[in-house]
Amino acid sequence: MNTIYVAGVGPGDPSYLTAQAMRLISEADVVAGFNLPLETAAGHIKGKQVLLTYKNQEEELAKLAQRAAAGKRCVVCAQGDASFSGRELIDRVRAVWPQVEVVPGVSSVQVVCARTGLEMERALFLTFHKRGDTEPDRRELIAAALEGRRDVIALPRPWDFMPAAMAQLLLDEGVPPERPAVVYQRLTLPGEQVDEGKLGDLARCTGEFSDLSIVLLRRSSL
Repeated sequence: MNTIYVAGVGPGDPSYLTAQAMRLISEADVVAGFNLPLETAAGHIKGKQVLLTYKNQEEELAKLAQRAAAGKRCVVCAQGDASFSGRELIDRVRAVWPQVEVVPGVSSVQVVCARTGLEMERALFLTFHKRGDTEPDRRELIAAALEGRRDVIALPRPWDFMPAAMAQLLLDEGVPPERPAVVYQRLTLPGEQVDEGKLGDLARCTGEFSDLSIVLLRRSSL
């Protein structure tokens, strides 16, 4: 039975593609993915491209499984590292095909850690890049922010739980407005932006944020 690979392609700059991902993509008969991952991998795609959207992904992944059953080599490109925020995509691929291998990539979260000197093992990572109920994740975010012992790295959910809404939630729950907060947008891509400030300032921000945003809430000094 053929394997369908879910390959992380990095945060956006093609230079972050791993050698393994490049090889699998270049050898694939069919390469599927959402728009940005396909753009990132475009220089290595030689087979058929399949653009996934939130509306067509189940249908197109079912077709991908049919191609795998016919002996085609298939790769699904995932933004960053699929193990950081791509669980739903992995589950959808596994729902249509039993033999799936996840190929690690470089996550934008790792880029944040590298640039700031943050130790991932001492931080809390939360992703809201998911459908359905995020209330348990919100409670975990609030608890960690109130405790203040760990840096918190959070991926907001477009478009109903973006950085300003996240900040307001924490303020409403009693997190001090002076807590340092950083928003990273479009890391490694053209138009990359880093905004450092306080939680209170972030909550008052009325500008638009990219759907490729990361919030870093620094631990308290206590």
